[in-house]
Amino acid sequence: APLKACTVLRNCSAHKAMDLAGDIAQWTGWELLVKSADEMVACFIMRRKYVPPLLDSAQDIVVTFRAPVRLEPIYPTTELRRLAKIAADSLTSTSESFSYYPTMVQARAD
Repeated sequence: APLKACTVLRNCSAHKAMDLAGDIAQWTGWELLVKSADEMVACFIMRRKYVPPLLDSAQDIVVTFRAPVRLEPIYPTTELRRLAKIAADSLTSTSESFSYYPTMVQARAD
């Protein structure tokens, strides 16, 4: 359901941490933290660009955590944001190697 009369608490770029797999793709993101009279929402919108092997595609991923405001004493907005950030940072590719085709990439660039 759409949020009514909400307050935007955070609206800023997000940096993805924990690149433990050595992914050569570029990760960018945006963070939203919104609170209405009934609900709190933490949202991370992540884009993985220059995906191997041809470095010509992108993936968009949205991580959203929602909680009713009545749970704010247990899960304040800062905790909801922290949990959503952990989930967004844990995104990774299932690929074990991130090789690309330099000859094909160069041919497309020329």
